[in-house]
Amino acid sequence: MHVVRPGGDSTTFLIETPGRLVDREQPHRVHLYEPARDLVLSFRLDDLASIDTIAVPFAPFEADMIGIFPDGAVMSTRKSGGIPGWSGALPSGASRDSVTLELHRRHRRGSTMEHEIVGSTLGDEVMWLDFRYGGFTRTAPEPVLFGQRLLVARASDEVLVARTDLGEVRVITRDGGEARRFPMPGEPKDVSATQTAAERDRRVQALISRPGPIELVEVMDILGGMGRAVSPELDEEQVAQEIARLPANEVAPPIDRLLVDADGRIWARMTPMPEDSAVLWSAHDSNGRHRFALCLPRDEELLDANGLRVLTRLRGQEEQDLLTVKELGAITNDACS
Repeated sequence: MHVVRPGGDSTTFLIETPGRLVDREQPHRVHLYEPARDLVLSFRLDDLASIDTIAVPFAPFEADMIGIFPDGAVMSTRKSGGIPGWSGALPSGASRDSVTLELHRRHRRGSTMEHEIVGSTLGDEVMWLDFRYGGFTRTAPEPVLFGQRLLVARASDEVLVARTDLGEVRVITRDGGEARRFPMPGEPKDVSATQTAAERDRRVQALISRPGPIELVEVMDILGGMGRAVSPELDEEQVAQEIARLPANEVAPPIDRLLVDADGRIWARMTPMPEDSAVLWSAHDSNGRHRFALCLPRDEELLDANGLRVLTRLRGQEEQDLLTVKELGAITNDACS
């Protein structure tokens, strides 16, 4: 990991690990989750040479980390089986996982972690598709086009839970009790046939350019030892055939991202349509009251904000993650108007 300082009104950090930034502690500590090694790298933006590690209390393919509380407790979500045709409201062939929210905390009398279920809900609308890597076929859930989502984010000692089909954001405490709720930002969007076709093409290209799943490396090693070659690249024609089977909703959900920044502000990303080159992020206070909006290029993701500075991530030319710190005053919203 090293730092690139291009000058101007931004600072860029080049992250050379395949990890996923999941959380940070005020004011400058960042947690980067590495599923391949079952740990979290913890570092300070003002001291990148000093990196600590935090053991993850669950297998990376069993649960998904949501955040780390100040006392070291970990909040995660765990999927527990699809619900085909739930309530008759799902597109044909789609399903929604039942999802539990789990709190992991260190046992008082030892170093082991204990966990408890603090809530349950429904996850994303998905369809299970087959993707072929040379001689190996991997079955995986793929989100429905313009599908409903489950969005979860940590906020201090609380957790935000938003099912986009319910049109509201719930704020729950660590023990699962409801603290408050407020209307979901944004409005659902009607989707045309042209937009659906464009989104299918975009999804195919995104899948082809995406690195292979972590578990594929192990499969390649096993099959390689048996004399069977497995390509880490997807078959583009076969991917297109699978995505052609993917259901599409006629109305897109209002938002598709949710995060809480270092100042406790809640950010929601308005669902982008295929033709959008930029996307609007809406900032709210802890009670859901709108404060301001921020327009970013579609391929640049908002990760955090503190005062008038925002931390974003985009892909570099060599497929690294570039983390950029920008001043809000230097960003215009013209592309989203």
